[in-house]
Amino acid sequence: MRHIEGKSLKLMPPNADSVISKGYQIHISPNNDEMLESCIEKIVKQHELAIASEGNTLIIFNPLK
Repeated sequence: MRHIEGKSLKLMPPNADSVISKGYQIHISPNNDEMLESCIEKIVKQHELAIASEGNTLIIFNPLK
């Protein structure tokens, strides 16, 4: 099992100005861990969420429909 020790995780509150999501977002900085990024992407797809990247941060959110 992969651990996320030393990685940055943030739960961001809803942003009324966001054009991609109106709910909470999870920001994860995997620190260039390609295996962890791949695992996160699989989990996101399984739960019908969306993922975006800003620099070294992955942003997971429930997309607007």
